Amino acid sequence: LSFSTHMLPLPVMLNYLHMEVGCEIVCIGIQPHSIELGYDMCEEVKSGIEKLSDMITLILQRK
Repeated sequence: LSFSTHMLPLPVMLNYLHMEVGCEIVCIGIQPHSIELGYDMCEEVKSGIEKLSDMITLILQRK
């Protein structure tokens, strides 16, 4: 019998983490244009990563 976090619905996993850690959990994702093997990361994902990185940096600097 194997177990993977990929088998759990996301809300169940987030609720479990919230109860175990005792803090707010934020899930951030970027939708790729394609997930086929052999392709480079698309520009939309690269741009999204850059924007998220900047946003997270600003949030952490405020704390």
